[in-house]
Amino acid sequence: MLGVDLTGEELITFIWSFLNREEIITGENDVLERVAGKGLLTSERVTTFSCDGPTYAILKCPSCGASDLEAMEAWIHTPCGSVIYERDACPKCGPIAGEELVSIGPVYRCRSCGAIVTYPTVETPCGRPFIDSFVRYRLTGRGRELIGKVRGKLERLPDPKIVLADLKVTRVEALLLDGPTGVILRTEDGYQREREEKIAELGLKIKILEV
Repeated sequence: MLGVDLTGEELITFIWSFLNREEIITGENDVLERVAGKGLLTSERVTTFSCDGPTYAILKCPSCGASDLEAMEAWIHTPCGSVIYERDACPKCGPIAGEELVSIGPVYRCRSCGAIVTYPTVETPCGRPFIDSFVRYRLTGRGRELIGKVRGKLERLPDPKIVLADLKVTRVEALLLDGPTGVILRTEDGYQREREEKIAELGLKIKILEV
C-alpha cells in the first residue's frame, strides 16, 4: 500500500505523531523506536532542562515592569536609517515604498506605558531546576516522503486537519473532523479494525483514509 514495511500500530503512531511537526521529544517510545529501525526516523537521546514547578515564561516590560505586551513588526527605512513600526510611513521621510524597508521585527509594545521593547525581561516561575533525559525523534527523507503522501490526502478533508484526543479515556489514534466523525488509516492487520470498533463505541462516524 505505502511501500513501507510497517505494522498498523507503527503506521498510525508514526503518522499522527509527525503529521504537524518535523520532530518530537518524548520519553522513550517503543513503537517509534521500531519505526526508526525501519529508516523513517532518527532517534537520539538529549538532555533537557526541567523544573518541579510551572515551566512557562512571563515577559515583562523593562521600563515599567508590566507584563502587558503586544508583538509588532519593525523595519529599518534604509535611505535614512530610521526604525519604523508602520510599513507605509517614515517619521523623517513621510510616505515610503516597501522596497526601501528591511525587516528587523518582531518587537513588543507595552500597553501599560507605551514603551517599545526589543528584549523583554523574562521571569520564569520555576521551582527547583533539574535536568532530564529524553529521546528526540526526527523524520528522515523517507519518513518525510510518507508524511507528505498522507498530507496530500488530508487536503481534501474539512478542518481541523488533526486533533489527537482521548475520547472517554480511550486513546484513539484518529483525526477528528467537523462533526462527530473520526478518520483512521487503513492498515493491513487488525489494528485498524480495533480502532474502528473503539470509535464506533463512542458514537462517532468513521472515515477510512486510503493512502
